[in-house]
Amino acid sequence: MNEKDFELILKTGDAEKTRKKIMDKLIGLMKNTPEITRGELAEMPGITVKGIEWNLNNLKEKGIIKRVGPAKGVHRGVIE
Repeated sequence: MNEKDFELILKTGDAEKTRKKIMDKLIGLMKNTPEITRGELAEMPGITVKGIEWNLNNLKEKGIIKRVGPAKGVHRGVIE
């Protein structure tokens, strides 16, 4: 999925589909770059830092991601 596809999803999709696509995008980014920060994730078009926090908390509650490392320098690991 490229940036234009992602922007189109945010503009035209229904809410549940949009949330699923965002979560899939976040999971892919975290798998490829485990040390990625919330701020870097929030640079994705159409999503705010608060949106990133909501999605990360949701993924954590579902057991899809987990916190890895100390309080400083933490990253999130995707549970396979």
